[in-house]
Amino acid sequence: RRYESAWASFRGHSKVLSKGRYREAFKLPVTDYRGWARLIKKAGYATSSTYVQDLVWIIEEYNLDEVTRMGYLAQSI
Repeated sequence: RRYESAWASFRGHSKVLSKGRYREAFKLPVTDYRGWARLIKKAGYATSSTYVQDLVWIIEEYNLDEVTRMGYLAQSI
């Protein structure tokens, strides 16, 4: 797909994941990136056998979990 902005792309991706076979991940806390990676892999999102490990490595290498926590905390205020 082609999107007009990064935000629109992120939103579109979220909509895909929130439906059908990926829905189970939304029962997890937003901060449980390891659980999310496992569930969406199990549901067929990725075919790579190292998808979970690769995604977790990227999240931890670039501290993306901190970005999620900051956004989550900001919404709570």
